[in-house]
Amino acid sequence: MRKETSALLSAELREGGGGRQTVIVRLPPARVTRSSPDSRAQVPMRSQTRQRQRRKLKKVAEQAQRPVESFVNRRDGVEITNQLWLANAVVLRVDTDRVPLDSVAQIQGVRQIHENIEVKIAGRTRDEETRATEDTSPTDHGKHTYGLEQIHVPDVWDEHETKGEGTRIAVLDTGIDNDHQDLELYTNDESDPTYPGGWAEIDSNGNVVGGSEPHDTGEHGTHVSGTVAGGDEGGEHIGVSPETELMHGLVLPGGSGSFAQIIGGMEWAVAEDADVINMSLAVIGYASSFVEPIRNALSAGTLPVSAIANDGEGTSGSPGNLYDGLAVGASNESEDIWNGSSGELIDTDTDWGHNAPADWPDEYIVPDVAAPGQIVLSSIPGDGYQYYTGTSMAAPHVAGVVGLLLAAADEPTPQQLVNALEDTAWKPDWWDEDEAEWARDGKDSRYGTGIVDAKAAADQVTEPVSNELTFDAQEPDEGIVIATDMTTAQESTVVLTYADDGSEYVSGYNPDADNLETESVEVELEDATDFPGEHTAWLFDDDDLPDDLDIGDDLSDYADDALDSETSDVTAGDTAVDVSVDSMAVGEEAEITITAENVDQVIVRKLWTDWDVSDVDEDGASTDPRVGDDGKYEFEWDSKQALVTPTLTVEPPEGIYKSGEYELRVTGVSPADDDETVTVLEITE
Repeated sequence: MRKETSALLSAELREGGGGRQTVIVRLPPARVTRSSPDSRAQVPMRSQTRQRQRRKLKKVAEQAQRPVESFVNRRDGVEITNQLWLANAVVLRVDTDRVPLDSVAQIQGVRQIHENIEVKIAGRTRDEETRATEDTSPTDHGKHTYGLEQIHVPDVWDEHETKGEGTRIAVLDTGIDNDHQDLELYTNDESDPTYPGGWAEIDSNGNVVGGSEPHDTGEHGTHVSGTVAGGDEGGEHIGVSPETELMHGLVLPGGSGSFAQIIGGMEWAVAEDADVINMSLAVIGYASSFVEPIRNALSAGTLPVSAIANDGEGTSGSPGNLYDGLAVGASNESEDIWNGSSGELIDTDTDWGHNAPADWPDEYIVPDVAAPGQIVLSSIPGDGYQYYTGTSMAAPHVAGVVGLLLAAADEPTPQQLVNALEDTAWKPDWWDEDEAEWARDGKDSRYGTGIVDAKAAADQVTEPVSNELTFDAQEPDEGIVIATDMTTAQESTVVLTYADDGSEYVSGYNPDADNLETESVEVELEDATDFPGEHTAWLFDDDDLPDDLDIGDDLSDYADDALDSETSDVTAGDTAVDVSVDSMAVGEEAEITITAENVDQVIVRKLWTDWDVSDVDEDGASTDPRVGDDGKYEFEWDSKQALVTPTLTVEPPEGIYKSGEYELRVTGVSPADDDETVTVLEITE
């Protein structure tokens, strides 16, 4: 069947002319992480899980892209110039006069075709930046730039005894002067098999350029790299994380590049085990083409840090304005926000439409945090130094701080690092959120959650934590059981189970027990009244549970992997059994409905054996009735597995029973006590 293709083409392509064009063909994204209210990935950074996630992304892309390969191999006028796995996309060069894009859209699996959009640096020229006013003139900070002091970087160096060693940060920018006295990529040695190691030049199609050597096509990339990892050879410390393994991908030659170029650079950085990717670049507006690669980078344990853009409040740029990203605004030496720093309230439905992932909130504010970005001193080519301004200068401060946190902490996830940055960010005492256009829950469109505090964030991620929980006997309150006194450094899940015949059946779970400050976790049972009795609460690292965990699953095979567990009673409230029955007439059917609360079993007694009993609710019922001691039928329901409103239909035969009253007994059996209801069935003529 021929599919409708007009919706698959971007507006620019639908309105464009013919001729040769480079287009990006998007295939279905990989599902690599469990969905969560917070979509930042749960993969620990620098863990073996990252390699598995990369392999999965590559495998999904390889399989999904085969129909495109077959299409191209059978036609002239179209060629594949690159195949990307971080975005599951194929870069095509198409002569649209010979191969219409509508025909490309017919390929199996194609979900979108868009142009190879232009992306630019999120910074200003240095001439503009050095026009200092009386209020914003740079001052002498001796051994450190004001930026390092404002975010308390020297305190981390001293008290946590780290400058980012053992971490790897990739800068995607205009290039780098690797001969600068304050800069060094993680390998300079030409005899090293990995040379140039920390360097890659990416062409407009996203391919790594063979034989390229480190160079800067401007000054921007060298400046940004200096803020991330520069030294103090010039007499002043300029870099936040000077002992990190610095990488640089040239993706913005002369200050601008393409979508494929940026994704190719991200892909290279993820493949080379970068812990952080700094992207001081932006497309103004809402470029949904970045959603998948940003989420996939996170799923592989790499945290993208992006500038929010430089068009002032009421605007933002991609990829910084994605909910999943970490967007950075620019502060100045006075702890105010530079007036060019972007920020806004984003309405997910209006601004992103159907391109927004389902786990994004209805609205959110950007930036997430702020960092020094106005009149920032850093390196430029030729062993020089210069003041630049822009959110381009703010983002590398945060990328460097992430490097410090990684070096100080033990296997954190991207979300834990973001939590630490946002939890400890601060705003000046004189700041009034009413001065911002938008503010929600401590986050506003100027500061975000505030200026980052490297020392406080490092203190948070290195706090001693325990993987323990306490589960006390309690009565469910509207189906909620609470596990208390639990703190964990992992992205964790609390699971409740009930035991039966050696198995542990899942009765409820909460997959979001993943905050360092968690003191209690609520777990909702499938139906609390069905599960009184002994339960076990388990604490698991998310990586040790199946992605498709569900109610009723047997947890026995995973019990040995639990971080902690404790067994206690979930006590029910008072038992209650209610019986309702339609009025009965001899020879006619009547339905009996039983509502039971806080019981393990429901037993119906004294049904006459010559009555026609039908339509028994069989879920959990003994469908073959037994004859009780009184010679009458009995039915039984195990309410741990059945509905709490079992039903059955009865019909007294004609000619035997007369009108009158007949007794029916319904008993609810519970660990606490039994509740028996005697119901009088009235048979009419």
